[in-house]
Amino acid sequence: MDCYHNKSNNVPMTNDVTTSPLIQAASWTEPVRETAPQTDASQATSFETMLLGQMMNLAGGSDSSSFGLGEMLLPLLLSLLEEMGTQELMPTKPNYGQFSFAAQPSHISPTSEGWMSQGYHPGHKAIDIALPEGNPIQTSMSGQVVHAGWSHQGYGNLVIVENGPYRTYYAHLSEIPVTVGQNVQAGQVIGLSGNTGNSTGPHLHYEIRLNGIPIDPTDYVMP
Repeated sequence: MDCYHNKSNNVPMTNDVTTSPLIQAASWTEPVRETAPQTDASQATSFETMLLGQMMNLAGGSDSSSFGLGEMLLPLLLSLLEEMGTQELMPTKPNYGQFSFAAQPSHISPTSEGWMSQGYHPGHKAIDIALPEGNPIQTSMSGQVVHAGWSHQGYGNLVIVENGPYRTYYAHLSEIPVTVGQNVQAGQVIGLSGNTGNSTGPHLHYEIRLNGIPIDPTDYVMP
């Protein structure tokens, strides 16, 4: 989006030769911006050029009093200019709220036990964590339970927790203590590990979907 200046708010630089350069520098105000300020390098260069010009006026003024002030302020302005030059200008990133709905939630590991027996790959859009039956399984993010019970898609006993566009799946559970519609917090126990559904041994099938599309859970948590 283009930014523009509101000309009615510009304060013109005076041409009065009796006004010292220091007063001119102090009276200059940046025009009001209607949109968020740009953060590209050209804007920083323009501002630095303006500031350097003011410093040159201060240091080279013919009036003895203005020269004295310029000589006193020149080191300070040079230091400020150097500091500005070392700052990296970066575009503003979105501020994702932690645990808030419709935002990127924080994730924790769904279990403190076991080991990853199968990773995420094209034929397996999840990770499997092998662990004994009956171990507590905790939700990896805060949200609302949208499924709690048997699944006919091979998951066995399945809990699904939703947070905005994110859904986390906890499959093959032996027990489910939560109900649909219940709000849960990250770290809250939502089931016990098991061997239900299409499973060849006790393990947790842990899956994350973003807008319905499976994504790699290891990008968020590493058991």
